[in-house]
Amino acid sequence: MNRKMTPVVVFLGVLLFGPAVTTLAQVPAANLAFVVQAANNSYVNMNDVVGTHSVNFSNSFGNGTATATILGGPSPFLNVTAMLTSSDPGIILGGYVKLTIYFEVLGPAGMSVPMDFLGNVTYSPGTLPSPASGIRLESYAIVSTPAGTIQLGFIDSTTNPARIDLPASGVPGGNLNQTFNLTAGTICSLTMLASVDLNATATAQMTLDPTLFIDPAFLAANPGFSLLASPGFLVVPEPGSIACLCVIGGALFGLNRRHRRPSRTT
Repeated sequence: MNRKMTPVVVFLGVLLFGPAVTTLAQVPAANLAFVVQAANNSYVNMNDVVGTHSVNFSNSFGNGTATATILGGPSPFLNVTAMLTSSDPGIILGGYVKLTIYFEVLGPAGMSVPMDFLGNVTYSPGTLPSPASGIRLESYAIVSTPAGTIQLGFIDSTTNPARIDLPASGVPGGNLNQTFNLTAGTICSLTMLASVDLNATATAQMTLDPTLFIDPAFLAANPGFSLLASPGFLVVPEPGSIACLCVIGGALFGLNRRHRRPSRTT
């Protein structure tokens, strides 16, 4: 970059975005865990990437397939689906997916910022099964901050009676809609899990599809705040922001061309 160009870039950066804050490289990458089992076949990876993994089995006792999926973007998607036909109660089929996303609210450090967490938990069969049914379902969503943890909801059919704790529970599932406050300038994490296990003939699935963002009413009154997250999750630029950055980029490109000397050909 031309030396005469540097002050212009720094000035525009400070004017548009404020003082230097956490960069994307300082927010840890997301951690994705897949554990899928179908009798003696399994897929286990505790540091995977977005996608889908399936395992299956077929023998004289029956057959089955277990599939686990994690997708990224502004609204992550977690799903485990299991289908088992078996005459042997010793056969276990299913698995879990676990996703941890790291994020930080950018803005004046120490200020309390309201966050909206929206999404659904859905599962089948249509009623939460008992532990004796041979179907075990579990899910949760937890935000961890330097000050402690925020439980956003959980479903656990492994206890008797089965437990469900959602802001507005329903059958089959419920929503995870909650508003809570976070402190700007601190790196937090959102951990979510979806789990299904079968040891009897059945079909079951567990799905989470949440979205986390700064409360729009707060953001309208405080436009200097933004959300920075692990690459590939939660945050996408608003169309207006993209247009603004394109205009700025074009202006800087023009300035740079004006100051750039023609290259010498050899």
